[in-house]
Amino acid sequence: MYVFRGSLGRKYDRAALGVVAVSVLALYAAGFAGIEFAEAARPDAAAPVDFPPSDQETVRIELPVLTGPAIRDLQGGAKSVTMPIVVPDSGALLKKFSLMDYRLTEVRAGEAEVPRLYITSLPRDLAGIPSVDDRKAAFIKLMLPLVLRVNEELLEDRTKVERLVRRLREGKRLRAADRAWLDSLSEHYGVAPGDFDGLTERLDIVPPSLALAQAIEESGWGTSRFAKLGNAIFGQWTFTGGEGIVPLERADGKIHRIKAFDHLQESVANYVKNLNRHAAYADFRRQRANMRAQGIELNGYVLARTLTAYSQRGDDYVTAIRAIMRFNKLTDLDDARLRGEESPLAQGLEN
Repeated sequence: MYVFRGSLGRKYDRAALGVVAVSVLALYAAGFAGIEFAEAARPDAAAPVDFPPSDQETVRIELPVLTGPAIRDLQGGAKSVTMPIVVPDSGALLKKFSLMDYRLTEVRAGEAEVPRLYITSLPRDLAGIPSVDDRKAAFIKLMLPLVLRVNEELLEDRTKVERLVRRLREGKRLRAADRAWLDSLSEHYGVAPGDFDGLTERLDIVPPSLALAQAIEESGWGTSRFAKLGNAIFGQWTFTGGEGIVPLERADGKIHRIKAFDHLQESVANYVKNLNRHAAYADFRRQRANMRAQGIELNGYVLARTLTAYSQRGDDYVTAIRAIMRFNKLTDLDDARLRGEESPLAQGLEN
């Protein structure tokens, strides 16, 4: 985009540049708020905004190339859908839900989509919401968009991998950038370069019902000490020295801590990566891949049976997770979708 200096004087000149600057700042404010979890522009796609000296004849402004879910977040912005925000207390959270016309009854019935509402941290007074039903609904409504966002990005990457692998098997060559991307993704998920079947098996979603049930169990409906202090929704352990939150009742000789996160979205993304990569959840991934191969809709209740290694409680943990799913009708949310246009790359991967 170019802005040329005309002959109408310096006032017009400054006004024109002012409009451009405001527009650019508005775009950046919408696109990069909470970049940790929105990833509005991927590192290889971003280009800086260059404001030249005032006496330069031509101003060239390079805008970032927005891709994937970031595009839909901005599209959603035109539909009163918000970007990542901080809420000071539960009252502000409930007000935000009301303003966004966000009701679980309609989402469960398939009559409404989920707003792209990304809350950065849990309100400290979440437990103070008087009604138990309202308190539970608030936690589910807060977590659901975060889970759907992570799943949306996973489906995009999965579909891109399938498209590139199909080209290779047809004897076609890939661009160097695409090969490098495949290698990087393989390393991220702990599979050997060229093991595309292994990569595809790991590159898939976690059903919202399962993610929500584990979030509820591990965080006590968002009221646990770990959830409040470190956005640690899923109780993941870390053994990195000095990092994380020390459990108050940690046994003598134990060195583990609970991994903390700057944002809730990071907690969700790390949890999904854990299920998709750790050797302890290989059975989970195999069962999920079998469902895909048979054209069966991914079922969080069935997949929960494979997660005995997630907790020292083993089978009792699975029983608790499934009870949470039943009592709170979480499987009704497995078909939930975020507002805004669905990624064309992710279409056809619902089953």
